[in-house]
Amino acid sequence: MMTKERKEALQAQITEMLDNEVFMEGLAKAASAEDVCQLLAANNIDATAEEVNELTNDGNEALKRMKENNADELSEEDLSSVAGGSIFWRGVAAVAVGVAGGAAIGFICGVCPAATPVCYKIAIGYGFLAAGWINAG
Repeated sequence: MMTKERKEALQAQITEMLDNEVFMEGLAKAASAEDVCQLLAANNIDATAEEVNELTNDGNEALKRMKENNADELSEEDLSSVAGGSIFWRGVAAVAVGVAGGAAIGFICGVCPAATPVCYKIAIGYGFLAAGWINAG
């Protein structure tokens, strides 16, 4: 477990990189904590996979708390009615992109807790966009 000082130092270093498009594209493409570590190292930020996972978990917990406080999302019942044909494959694609994006958003929230409300709105927006795309068939 990271110390508070170490977490704050990492958050400050990474927050400075959040407006760098190349960094953000690399972060969105990162498939593992090790990939994120390599990306950070390429930008002169030392972090271990455990530290990256801890920041991601912190962000995911913040998003979970935000979700519990907001009920403006599609229910599982609404989503479970989608099945078959191109709708199915659109659903698979939406989930795949959602998983990759969710990991990046969780990491960003862990790095910059102030970004949690914005990331939550982005995730909700993506959910509605993906649901509309799936239903369009």
